[in-house]
Amino acid sequence: YTAKFPPAMGTESHLVVTGAFDHGIRVWDALSGELLQTVHGFKSHINTVAFDVYGKYLYAGDGKGVIKEFLFNTREGNSSCLKFIRVNKDLEGEPISCIQTLSSKRKLLVLTKRSNLCSIDLGVFTVGRQYHGIKCLRTHIQFAVSPDERYIISGSEDGRTFMWNIEHGQVVQLQHIVNAGNPITCISWSPYEHVIAVSTFKPEHPVMIFVWDDSKEEVKEARMLEDQAHGTQPKLVQTPRRLKHMSQVERDRDRDRANILADLPTELTPDQVSNIISGIKSRMAESYKRDYLGGD
Repeated sequence: YTAKFPPAMGTESHLVVTGAFDHGIRVWDALSGELLQTVHGFKSHINTVAFDVYGKYLYAGDGKGVIKEFLFNTREGNSSCLKFIRVNKDLEGEPISCIQTLSSKRKLLVLTKRSNLCSIDLGVFTVGRQYHGIKCLRTHIQFAVSPDERYIISGSEDGRTFMWNIEHGQVVQLQHIVNAGNPITCISWSPYEHVIAVSTFKPEHPVMIFVWDDSKEEVKEARMLEDQAHGTQPKLVQTPRRLKHMSQVERDRDRDRANILADLPTELTPDQVSNIISGIKSRMAESYKRDYLGGD
């Protein structure tokens, strides 16, 4: 039903967590395909799982509206990396469709199949603000959050698209993103640019790409009115160091891989294989220390 890779770039980078129809959550080694851990305890199928931005916590929502929080820790071995912490039953009876975490606000955003889009305060683990307008009763819909964590954008079963201000709850319908009555099932917002991708259930319908255009007068006017309404300029969200350097890390990793491949001979002895693996591990450790731990 659902699967997520942890966002960590260390020893957890080869793991994947899945939620299934048999009510179980499983941790897999994505490289070997080995099943490392199975966690039961839900009474319905797992519809969605989500990690926090640091990969320390996992949240899972099922078909009965139950959300559970787990500690994700591989220090004690991959066979017991998921440990149950607490459960939220405020939405019981409302099948969970999508969960996302907000790193800067210590909140979960949750969409249920009762057209209920709301936030959960991770401090007290209870439902807080609700966001109105969306229709989600039968279709599995996934919303997106802007990179600065100020806005939610989501499609709806009636083919409309809505955007909410997370802090204040105001909603607007995006008139130019519609699907003539067919559900808009998934929206993805680029973590680096103001670009969104929209997919729908309509047969042979293409994925639509939309780009933010600051030059439009209506965009400037809307931003000015919003700032005046709240009395302050938009606050800058402190992005975690790991996310700031993600693109550079990917470039460094690709370069290292290319260098390794260029140095490979056509035939390898066991000693050469061992040396290559040691070199890869050493480079990965140095890269992780430099980019995520602030080492030299």
